[in-house]
Amino acid sequence: MHGVLTPSQSAGVGGEPTKWSPSSTVKTKSVLLVLIPAALAPGGDGLDAYKSLVQTLADLCVHFSRPVLLINGDSHLYETDQPLADPSSVTGLIHGTQAVPNLTRITVQGSTNMPREWLRLTIDPRSPQIFSWENVVY
Repeated sequence: MHGVLTPSQSAGVGGEPTKWSPSSTVKTKSVLLVLIPAALAPGGDGLDAYKSLVQTLADLCVHFSRPVLLINGDSHLYETDQPLADPSSVTGLIHGTQAVPNLTRITVQGSTNMPREWLRLTIDPRSPQIFSWENVVY
């Protein structure tokens, strides 16, 4: 069983998304992919507005205990990192999370940036790493 987890869009516009759907996704045995639509970005409160979302995501990832891939972006530049691997990092301190070494974030290249690129993602639940990817120029 594989799953994709996204914050519920039922939160008010500019409000903090606190529900995740489908909740059954965390019961999957092989793959967990998290997609964060840019439209769900909370407004006005800066990074503090994300605290509940990030803490819930951290808890779900630790509970899942296998590699988790978070994909986000809109007008960003391509980047990969493990934003919650170290709770004493700036990101960990801002959001007050536990260590989440199994979460990898990919920020996809925005369509207005050059060179134009798309992300080729391979998911192999039999592989220890599960996810592999590359940026492809078009």
